[in-house]
Amino acid sequence: MLKNIVFGLLFFPGSLLLAASPLYNVPDAPEEYTEKKNKYTSQKDIEIGKKYYEKECADCHGESGEGDNDDKSVVAFNNSDWMKTRSDGQLFYIAAEGAGDDSDMEGYGPWSEMGYSDKRVWRIIAYIRTLIP
Repeated sequence: MLKNIVFGLLFFPGSLLLAASPLYNVPDAPEEYTEKKNKYTSQKDIEIGKKYYEKECADCHGESGEGDNDDKSVVAFNNSDWMKTRSDGQLFYIAAEGAGDDSDMEGYGPWSEMGYSDKRVWRIIAYIRTLIP
């Protein structure tokens, strides 16, 4: 058995990372969101997004996007395996609408209590993309 584990780690080292990666329970975006593209990706947009991220997101998601080791339901934005599977539109949907009824992540979109404009949410998404290793 140990021989099989060692073989697997030597020839499939990414498998350990995938097995150790937390699973996040976040809603899938409706199709109209998944195709949306972020048009606020300039360096200035990213810098502004960083300020909003630090103010509203870092407490839960971590300053470097590392998530919360105590609460595996909090998305780690520096988890490249997970982030590669999410479109900008998916991330926008979660940020604007919230992560669902079973989550503490409330929406920040224009219709929410926070009342962030779409542009502000997109800028946060632009910054979040910079946290991927």
